[in-house]
Amino acid sequence: MSACTAPGQPAGPDEDAEAAQAPACEANCAHRCPVRLGWASVLKRVFGIDLQQCPNCGGKLKVIAAIPDVPVIDKILTHLGLQARPL
Repeated sequence: MSACTAPGQPAGPDEDAEAAQAPACEANCAHRCPVRLGWASVLKRVFGIDLQQCPNCGGKLKVIAAIPDVPVIDKILTHLGLQARPL
């Protein structure tokens, strides 16, 4: 069994000695070592929308920006010739 470490804290030589003395985590220690999914992974899991795969070539995509400002979104969509407001 392995010991859980807090996220963002590297295991150093002092911590290795403490981990050896501390009791090891149980197999069901999910409450101590949470796994956080990215929002793209959650959308894929819940809705079947894969934002990390190109629909044309199947290659891997990377999200480079999220635009929450409505006026900016309207301007971009209008420039592309798309409808800015939902039906």
